[in-house]
Parts: sequence; structure tokens; C-alpha cells
Amino acid sequence: NDIAVYSQQGRVKEHLLIFGLLVFAVVHSFNYYYQRKYSYSMFFFLYMGVYACYAAFSGRFIITDYLPVFSGTVLIRIQSLFSVLIFPLMLNYINAIFPRKPTRRAIIAVQLVTLAAVILVFALPLEFYSKFWFSYSIFRLLGAFYIIFILFLEVLAKTRGARHTLATYVVLLLCIINDSLYALGIYESVKLLYAGLYIFALHQTLKLMYESNSDYRKSENTHRQLESVMNQKESFFSRNSTELGRPIRNIVELGESLLKGSIGPLNSEQIATSSLIVSNGVRLSNMVNDILDFTRIKDDD
Repeated sequence: NDIAVYSQQGRVKEHLLIFGLLVFAVVHSFNYYYQRKYSYSMFFFLYMGVYACYAAFSGRFIITDYLPVFSGTVLIRIQSLFSVLIFPLMLNYINAIFPRKPTRRAIIAVQLVTLAAVILVFALPLEFYSKFWFSYSIFRLLGAFYIIFILFLEVLAKTRGARHTLATYVVLLLCIINDSLYALGIYESVKLLYAGLYIFALHQTLKLMYESNSDYRKSENTHRQLESVMNQKESFFSRNSTELGRPIRNIVELGESLLKGSIGPLNSEQIATSSLIVSNGVRLSNMVNDILDFTRIKDDD
């Protein structure tokens, strides 16, 4: 009975763990779908999705219940594949939040190393896995310290959100180091990886919601300001067009009276000048009338 209860508790914990990771992934996927300017949401969605797959393939009860068809060798290689993909996704995510040119160059190098690691995951015999993972773990640890360095520079530059991102990432890194030392048998502890991951993911999700809300308020304020400017412009056109209409009509009437000979006969040059005054005055009067008609239509709407 105790074994059955323990197994049931283990199943519930693993299902809740994977469900929570998928919830974070779905939240960021929706944010990226509806607001595509946030590219970091795509990387965080992939990051949490890969971690959920890693948790599924490394969970004892999930494997027993849903993945019994896979052999132990295949499961180890698939688990290793997801583990290899985690670090480059984190680096891309950090670069999307705090873009820097050196980070872009580092991403290219990391992608090349990741490609080589993926090939080795499926090509290496299992007896060489320990040496391979030791080398790749050193590489990931150096990469993690590079991310801390980037975040520290952003904190010095007083970039919004850098301080809290650095703090939660350090917590995640300490949890990863704790689990690594525990796995090596250096000291007795409990697994803290997913606790640190949940802390980091919760902070990033709340940060996303805050920034989205802040951007929405800014867009609303900008929209109201634009509406105010448009109303002022239309009011200006309506008021000044009315005031311009009367003198323009007087100028046209004056030109027409000159052409009719109100002050005597005109020579050819005076006739041409008066005709030009009348034609341009009529064009200007029509423009003013069009502006007035447009403002009336806007007021009716």
C-alpha cells in the first residue's frame, strides 16, 4: 500500500510539473501570436516547451505510463537531445530581451557547438557519454556565467527589468549546480532544478504581463493625443476655411468686374492678368469649399 501511495504521489507530482511548464509555454506562445514584436516570447515558449519535454522523458512514472515502447538507450538519447537544446534557447531569450552585438556573435558560436552536440548525442556510443557530458556541462556552465555577465552589464546600464532578471537567473543557476553536485554524489541534497525554473518562469511571465500592460497604456495615450491633434486640425481648417472663403470670393468678383470693363477697357496684358486672378481665385475657392465639406462630413460621422 505504501508503495502504491508513493507511486501515485510521484505520478501526480510529475504530471503537475509538466502541466505547469506547459502553461508557461502556452502563455508566452499566445503573447507572441498576438503581439509579434515580442520575439523573446517565442524563445521563452520554446525554452519552456523543451524543458517540459525534458521533464517528460526524464520522469520515471511518465515513461512507465506513456512511453513504454522506447528502449532505455533511445530514452537516454532523446533526454540528452532536449538537454542540449536548453542552453542555446536561454541565450537567444536573453539576447532578445537585452540585445547586444557580442551576444549575437556568441549565439552563432553556441549554435555551432549545439549542432555538433546534437550529432554526437545520436552518434556516440553510450560508453563515451560520461566524457561527452562532462565536456558539454563545462561549456554550459561557462555559458551561464556569460549570461550573468551580460545581465550584470544591463544592471549597470540601468536597463528596465535587468536587476530582477539577473537575480532570478542566479537562483536558477544555483539550483542547477545543486542538482549537478547531488547527481555526482558530492553531497546529499534535494532536487531544486524545477523550483528554480518555476521562480524564473513566474518572474518572466509577470514581467511580460507588466510590460504588455505598460505598452498598451502608452498606445492608448498616444491614440488619445492623436485624436486631440486631429480634432484641433479639423477645427482649425473649419474656422479658417470659412474666414478665407469670403475674401477669396471678393477677389474673384473684383477680377470679373475688371474683365467686364468696370474701370474702362483693358489692354491684352491686363486682361491676361485679370483672367489669371479669376481662374486661380475660383480654384482656391473650390479647395476651401472641399475642406468645408470634408469637415462637415467628419462632424456628421
